[in-house]
Amino acid sequence: MTRLDTALVPDAAQSTERHIGVSSEALCPILEQWIHGQSDRQTIFVVVANERVAEQVRADLEFFHGQARGDSAQVEYLHYPESIETGDEIAAQFEAGSERIAVLNALRNTDSKTPRVVVTTLAALAQPAPDPEALASRQIELATGASVVFSQLI
Repeated sequence: MTRLDTALVPDAAQSTERHIGVSSEALCPILEQWIHGQSDRQTIFVVVANERVAEQVRADLEFFHGQARGDSAQVEYLHYPESIETGDEIAAQFEAGSERIAVLNALRNTDSKTPRVVVTTLAALAQPAPDPEALASRQIELATGASVVFSQLI
């Protein structure tokens, strides 16, 4: 059964920390240092004010991580966008939906040893998300040379 009435919020959040009063220029280096100190955690959520800031913070965290750690400490930085439900921009709706599904798949993959940092907004977390099992059961992996019946793709 598909659950569309629940938000994407961890069942057992280990801690909540607020970083306020930090200039926007200093925020990402401070967050990157904090994230590096949380090496025992598999997934960290960074919640910011709006979509524009979320996209920028994700890119900045990835940049500062590369500058500070190089390739020595692998971390996957993801942006979980708000779902776009209105408007005429079909491409933007498709992109946001695809990004949300990609992040949900990454979170569902518990085999990965790579820590994840998900940058998002409170609004995105409050929006309904599909049940992980329902999402997994509807996915088809395409590979080069594989044959798939077209009706399965629709």
